[in-house]
Amino acid sequence: MNGAETRYPVHEQELLALVKFLKTNRFYLINWPFIGLVDHRSLVHLQTQPHLSKRQAGWVETLQEFDFSIQYLPGRFNTVADLLSRNPTYAPRCIVLEC
Repeated sequence: MNGAETRYPVHEQELLALVKFLKTNRFYLINWPFIGLVDHRSLVHLQTQPHLSKRQAGWVETLQEFDFSIQYLPGRFNTVADLLSRNPTYAPRCIVLEC
C-alpha cells in the first residue's frame, strides 16, 4: 500500500487488498467460480450496500468482473488476509554467512 492507502479506514484497506489480489491474479481467476474468504464482516454485504463512496463503487465494479462469492472467516483462522491488507512494518533481510 502506498502512503495514502495506509490512511484508509480498515474496511477500505481490506477491500483494497481484495481488489489488488484479484487484479494481480486475474488471469487465473477470470471465468472460474471461487469463494473469497475475508476477515472483515462488512465485505460480505458489500454488494448490497445502498451508499458507496466513489472509490468503493469503482472497486465494486472491478469485483463484478469475477464469478465469486465472499464469505467471512474470522481473522484468527485467516492469517493470509491480514498479510495482504497490512502495511508491513518489518521487512526481513537476507543475511549471507560465509564459513
